Amino acid sequence: LTNSQRNDASLKMLLNEQTHLSPAARMQKIKDFSDRLLKNKLLQRELSNWNMKIDPNMLEVTGKILPSEKLIFGDDCMIDVGEDGDWAVAFREKNLFKPARLEDWVVVTPEMYSFEAKKFIAEMMKSTRNFHLSDPRWIEIEDPTPEGYSFHMEKAIIDFNPQLMMVVVQGRRPEIFTRVMKKCYVENTVPCQVITDKCFTYDETEPIATKVAIQLNCKIGGSPWSIHIPVSGLMVVGIDAYQDSTKRNTYF
Repeated sequence: LTNSQRNDASLKMLLNEQTHLSPAARMQKIKDFSDRLLKNKLLQRELSNWNMKIDPNMLEVTGKILPSEKLIFGDDCMIDVGEDGDWAVAFREKNLFKPARLEDWVVVTPEMYSFEAKKFIAEMMKSTRNFHLSDPRWIEIEDPTPEGYSFHMEKAIIDFNPQLMMVVVQGRRPEIFTRVMKKCYVENTVPCQVITDKCFTYDETEPIATKVAIQLNCKIGGSPWSIHIPVSGLMVVGIDAYQDSTKRNTYF
């Protein structure tokens, strides 16, 4: 898909109708496909040469239906995510389970995206509910190169010692992303959030702004929601792996 197609809300809705199917609809699609194969005489002859055939009925197995999960938001508000497991609306309507306070933070953006970035931050502030988000310090750079980002970020860290740094980049620029991550997490200890200019191109930026605000809350110690875990004394550890795009079969 082209960028214009990805940003077309009507096209995305039509695609979702075909790709986000219920189990019953997905089964019917498979059954229709199987029926077409069974009616194809040439295919049936080819399968018979291999002593194979297609069963007209799908295999049935006994499965367990798990109860839908319940999420706990702020003010002890509990919601049932339902059968589809979608709680996107609750993002914007409920208070965060553990809100943080972002008092001192910096936004580093190319000068050409300054206007769009400020509109996006304003949208974030409207969507944060009980997550306190102060006005950021703005650093507009004329040279959006890896070296330019590195210089201005280092200066901002020395001058302001921010709680968090948000960096706006143009498109997917792995060389800039790598430099930003190294500056914040290797050379310093400053939480960082990178967003691309694509965030500014959507017709409705509120859902994107809400998700970014929730990410900021998490990165400075907050929690968006919680769940009830009936097992005590249990720790679940997730390990993320990063694959270097410039070196095949190299993981970190």
